[in-house]
Amino acid sequence: MQIGKELLVKPGELFPVDGVMIEGATSADESALTGEAIPVVKQIGDVVSGGTLNLDGQSVIRATRRLGRAHLAGFLT
Repeated sequence: MQIGKELLVKPGELFPVDGVMIEGATSADESALTGEAIPVVKQIGDVVSGGTLNLDGQSVIRATRRLGRAHLAGFLT
């Protein structure tokens, strides 16, 4: 995955990499990172973390980190 690549993420899918929202709006389940079960609203300009769940809105993100270098990956290795 290249930094700067744009990706469509549909409701129910995981954000594949860390990125920034450039289209759409959604809620994200970030409990894998924070332990907090309350969804976090994400809008254009907000940061999303790879491995978190896109709950209810279609969105386009621009990758800011390469696959395997995601914020969540740092916790798992």
